[in-house]
Amino acid sequence: MTINIAVIIFGIPRSTDVTLEPFMRHLVEPAREVGKVSLFGHLYEQSAVHNPRSGESSVLDIANYDALREHFHLITEPPGAAQREPRWSTLRNAGDFYEDEFKSLGNLIHQLHSIKSAYTLAVEQADPDVFVFARPDLLYHESIPATAFTDAAKNPLRCYLPAWQWWGGFNDRLAVCGRRAAMFWAQRLDMTARYCKETGLPLHAEKLLRHALCTNDVQLRLLPVRASRVRVGGAVHDEIFDPMTTYSSRSGLLKMIKAATLTSLGI
Repeated sequence: MTINIAVIIFGIPRSTDVTLEPFMRHLVEPAREVGKVSLFGHLYEQSAVHNPRSGESSVLDIANYDALREHFHLITEPPGAAQREPRWSTLRNAGDFYEDEFKSLGNLIHQLHSIKSAYTLAVEQADPDVFVFARPDLLYHESIPATAFTDAAKNPLRCYLPAWQWWGGFNDRLAVCGRRAAMFWAQRLDMTARYCKETGLPLHAEKLLRHALCTNDVQLRLLPVRASRVRVGGAVHDEIFDPMTTYSSRSGLLKMIKAATLTSLGI
């Protein structure tokens, strides 16, 4: 049986001259060795990036979008998804986790809207068995193993996540998901108000993902793939790749993960 795999990008591109070739080599080509692959994405149309948390304030070259259009079926829209989001005032009232006048909260809502839009496009166009969700502005260092695709195809509730930078929740930069797990990974925007109400906490990206997957009995596995953020202009961010076990051992998450998966990590 042929496995239908959708590779989905979201957000904004930054330096595709640095990121695109490794993206195709480490994420797309391994998927093509396993099944039929379709490429989808949702991106925000903007001419500059202004992000106080990352220290970025630079012009965003249109060539970044052109490069991705050569490979991906893209939908684009102007920024402003956070302000158009009907839950925006409710989420603001829940608190400002980063205490930056809700700028990070706005960025998170934009990301969640982008993910949901791209996911919906993929489902409508390809009805995939397996979904790969990946930021396009990361430099991927290792390839996704074939077993992640085949296992996710056989187990719709399976979700593979990177084994680093969980920040009290789950790493939300990359995922390989079976059909059911993908629903919960991709539609977190619809869970945001409930998360804040049930936890009494401000919205937080990694903690929201943990809540979305754990409350829906998603089966977690670890993905031995590292990736570094790339800024506008091509500068590669110096990431911390400490294994997630430094966080999970204190929170009981190890019970969710097969020991065989942990011992096989090569990072």
